[in-house]
Amino acid sequence: MIVRQATEADELRLVEMMTRFLLSTPYGRWVQPTPEQSLEFVQLILKIGGVFVVERDSGRRVPGVCVDIDGNEWHAPGGCDVCKPVLVGMLAGIIAPHPMHGEMHADEVAWWVEPEHRGGRAAYRMLRSFEEWARQNGAIVVKMVAPTGSAVGGFYQRLGYSPVECMFAKRL
Repeated sequence: MIVRQATEADELRLVEMMTRFLLSTPYGRWVQPTPEQSLEFVQLILKIGGVFVVERDSGRRVPGVCVDIDGNEWHAPGGCDVCKPVLVGMLAGIIAPHPMHGEMHADEVAWWVEPEHRGGRAAYRMLRSFEEWARQNGAIVVKMVAPTGSAVGGFYQRLGYSPVECMFAKRL
């Protein structure tokens, strides 16, 4: 498992994970972007924010499929089409000055780990990478969001976060 910053090459997979996030959480009833809007969002957050992904080896090394011109099996460093690494999680955020006092705050805007990859270290490692990125870019506070009724708040508290407020929303 590798945690790294996302690149433009990851855009479509990020859109896919963001869509799964919206469809499986309460946010989906508030935000329903089109695929084009989702892609624009991903491109914007890659440009102005920090996006971290968890990459896992696909585990699908198929003998005889990835071969060179002489018929010798090989596996490129980034993986061939069959065995290349797969993105299984993402955490995206931005850093901006707080409007009341100007201190820099890092805000999570999207966080997703594929259900079959939860319960391990993926979420923890992405969060720690996000925190380090925020620190290096001048943030003094990291703000994370937990969907109502989820166990995510307990995860945050175990990592030193404190509940500050509860957000309410109303569709107009």
